[in-house]
Amino acid sequence: MSIRVLSKDVFAAMALVSFAAYADYTVTTNEGEVVFFNDSSERATVTDSYLAADGIYSLSFKSTNSGGFDFMPMQASTYTGGTKIIEGQLYLYSDGALGSGPVTIEDGSSLIVSGCDILFNNKVIFGEAYIAGFKGGCPTLKSVGSLGAEKSIRIGRNGAGVESKAVLSLIGGDSEALGRIYTSGALDLTLDGGTVAVRSNAFSPFFKSATAADTPSATITAAGVTFDVASGANVELGLSPVFRRAMVTNIVKTVAVPGGDFESGLNGWTIDKNGNNKTSGVQGNGAAFDTKDGVQWTTTNGTYYLMLRVNHKISRDITVPSDGLWRIVFDQGCRPGTTYSCNVDTVVKIGDTETTTFKGPTDQANLYGFKRFETGVMELSAGRTYSLEVSIESKYASDQNKSMNFDVFRMEKVETNDVVGCFTKTGGGILRTDAWTGANMLIEAGILNVESATITNTAISVQGGTLELVDVRMEEEAQIGVAAGGALAFSSIGRKDIISNGSFEVDGPKTSIVAMNPAGWTIGKTNPTGNNTNGSGLQGNGGNVTANGPSTVAGTVTVFLREYSTLSQTVSVTDAGNYRLSFSKACRASHNSSLMPVTVTIDGKIVFESTSNSKDEFERFSVDVYLEAANHTITFATGSPSTPENGSMVFIDDVRLNPFKSQSEIDAGTIDMALGSTLQLDNIEKVVIKDFRVNGVSIRGGRGAAKTAGVNVTGSGSVRFGEKIGTVLIVK
Repeated sequence: MSIRVLSKDVFAAMALVSFAAYADYTVTTNEGEVVFFNDSSERATVTDSYLAADGIYSLSFKSTNSGGFDFMPMQASTYTGGTKIIEGQLYLYSDGALGSGPVTIEDGSSLIVSGCDILFNNKVIFGEAYIAGFKGGCPTLKSVGSLGAEKSIRIGRNGAGVESKAVLSLIGGDSEALGRIYTSGALDLTLDGGTVAVRSNAFSPFFKSATAADTPSATITAAGVTFDVASGANVELGLSPVFRRAMVTNIVKTVAVPGGDFESGLNGWTIDKNGNNKTSGVQGNGAAFDTKDGVQWTTTNGTYYLMLRVNHKISRDITVPSDGLWRIVFDQGCRPGTTYSCNVDTVVKIGDTETTTFKGPTDQANLYGFKRFETGVMELSAGRTYSLEVSIESKYASDQNKSMNFDVFRMEKVETNDVVGCFTKTGGGILRTDAWTGANMLIEAGILNVESATITNTAISVQGGTLELVDVRMEEEAQIGVAAGGALAFSSIGRKDIISNGSFEVDGPKTSIVAMNPAGWTIGKTNPTGNNTNGSGLQGNGGNVTANGPSTVAGTVTVFLREYSTLSQTVSVTDAGNYRLSFSKACRASHNSSLMPVTVTIDGKIVFESTSNSKDEFERFSVDVYLEAANHTITFATGSPSTPENGSMVFIDDVRLNPFKSQSEIDAGTIDMALGSTLQLDNIEKVVIKDFRVNGVSIRGGRGAAKTAGVNVTGSGSVRFGEKIGTVLIVK
């Protein structure tokens, strides 16, 4: 057990603290930064209240053993310099524990929210870190901050049950250049009206579940979300988003909530002050809560309204007159001319579970007068009595004077249709996903690759990029529209790459020749000679080799092979079938490198041979092979140039082994392509599209019919429009 040591500067700032909580950790300070240190295997409990007025600027936590910290301040913290978890775990037990400023979680550290819900409005800056909920705690990240190029974050839960799941929520605004995110346990991903920026060196997959039986879920609301993928990025979501949201199509009935206009006072409403001794109650037009400095926001429904303070709650019972879908509707207005309605949330709860939160304005310029608000739609039963509760919530005790105004509570019975959120793909990179159910998609640039999915209740608009479908089925009501300049591609190449470290980037960027075995690969020689004495290995863009040869466009690192050298990897194929082996190849522009032969074998059988290599740029090659479910060895081998010279090299990069996926009948929905759009049919033996249109006119036939109608058709695959699969003529 360590002894708690207080510096003189910090001691004065902790006058309100009970010393009974001081055990198992030490604390030091340096110009307003408080640093906690725990070397015990037990969690240390910190109950100190940190107030900016007392000279505390930021907090840092470091636990070098397995102990960590329970941070349970007696008052809300108001320090502004941010919080840093240098090492170990930090457990939070209240929304007011942390001050403002960024939360930095350094490599190997964890942030665990226990028994409460916490919304991180500021950026969270991650190292190789973990954030989770525990015992019903739910951390919600409104946005995610910077992430190092080699870093990943793990979001999930640290306890049993979905109640301990984490929430990553992007609500408006932008998220900064996310990297690799793993989900350990359940994750709710909510995206609403923001932009997720994905950098070019982001790891794949973007989201990945650590437990197959406990996969993350994602909801994209009607406001939509934009994924901006940088050129060169190749990002896989690794989860199945759900885009459905009920849209009200008709108001069937409106029923007044008893006393909901407050013209006769509270009249059945109960006020619970929850520890805030300030006053809430009924006010009349012209009161100080609707008039300030010439600004007047009075209710237009009679004369009276309810003014509700922070942390106060009003409640009453309501009885549902008939079965059906209902929502609560009310008018809400801010207190004008001040900041007394800023940064507070309105929470409406019906019954035990149905809760809707309305975010208040963040600054005075966005204050508003009385206007309509409505909860989500819920299914309620006739004759049942439900509790209706409305509360105002804020983070700090100092906000006790803040308030909101309410009037005209009523219930609306509605009819709904399922509508979908909007997903927008921008940027020049590739974004890959699957199982996009009910998603309205807009593709403006780059490639959106959808594999092994069923597209239902979806409208997809391809404006400038490419929608690439691999083993995809369309169901009724699905529609794909392709504008001039956009492309629809049917591909049989699945995205599962069996090769390990095929880009050779795992070994890091190289600016000079490095003789070594790349991670996952073995380099050897078939015939030791004086010209390959120094061996083969890695080289990279910007080094002394690429000055005499092309730079790779696939990252920065390639393999170089001298004469009579080999590069091999053994892979495990779990499903027998057709596969495509592809790679890029170039050479030095000197030492007769262009004349050095290259042979590729699988299990000793030659599948590719060349006797010349490009000196100007990397060329892409591919070969299709059938592989049994077994281990297979892939080997690249060089011979000798016709005139051997010391320094001859061939470069190999971006090696992939991908499975073929089926792509056959598109038996429902509509595909409508504009004049000047492109239909890509690479590697496709047969695609049957029942309802295919060009500028709205149905087309029957095949490739020639599409070309005649004004669509650019590329690739050697075959397609038939308006016919059953049994009538397809396969052209190979």
